Amino acid sequence: RKRKKELYNTSNQYSDDCRNLEATFTLTSTVLFAVGQTIGSGIFVSPNEVIRHVGSPGMAIVIWIASGIISLTGALSFSELGTMFKRSGGEFQYLKAAYGEIWAFVYMWVCGVIRNSLGCAVIALTFSSYLIGLAMTPDDLYYTLVHKSVASLGIIVIIAINIYSTRMGVVLCNFFCVLKLLALTFLIVLGGWKLCEGSTENIAQGFKNTNMNPGEWTTAFFAALWSYSGW
Repeated sequence: RKRKKELYNTSNQYSDDCRNLEATFTLTSTVLFAVGQTIGSGIFVSPNEVIRHVGSPGMAIVIWIASGIISLTGALSFSELGTMFKRSGGEFQYLKAAYGEIWAFVYMWVCGVIRNSLGCAVIALTFSSYLIGLAMTPDDLYYTLVHKSVASLGIIVIIAINIYSTRMGVVLCNFFCVLKLLALTFLIVLGGWKLCEGSTENIAQGFKNTNMNPGEWTTAFFAALWSYSGW
């Protein structure tokens, strides 16, 4: 009992002496962060990849609908797990309860070192492609070097901003989320405008020239699911 009392006093003293983390997320910032995470940045890259691998607009729509259903089932499953495990940790807590600590640790290690890092790299390269595309073409001599350098610089800048100030990081996150929503709104309006003008030649093709290779469908599924990765 004396030992427990000493530990209790020590933990209280420790918590009193420690600095609390700065609370920088407001309700608006939280909503924008959730929306930004739900709408994956792959939406600006995936449509071209999906149509390129399946070969027809009809099959591309099927891929998008099927991927949406898969993502919905995943989101509903995570919602149920979130109500069952009221502890912070997300997937770590779920895997720990199901398979034990070692597999939960391995999964989080893979996410931190491989999966999330690859995702950041792809997003950075995509950003770099759009940015330098304003002044260069892939045929230019130093295009590859500039492409990768700008992507690396973008990652370094984002890391530096979040290290310097969490509040500035939240502002930047909100800015990119709003920018993403504006870009998507513009594309939707532009597509609707073209349809109203009678530009339906792509839709009229239906399933014509569909690639029947299952391997290509699998790659298209990966591309579409990346856009739904927020769940």
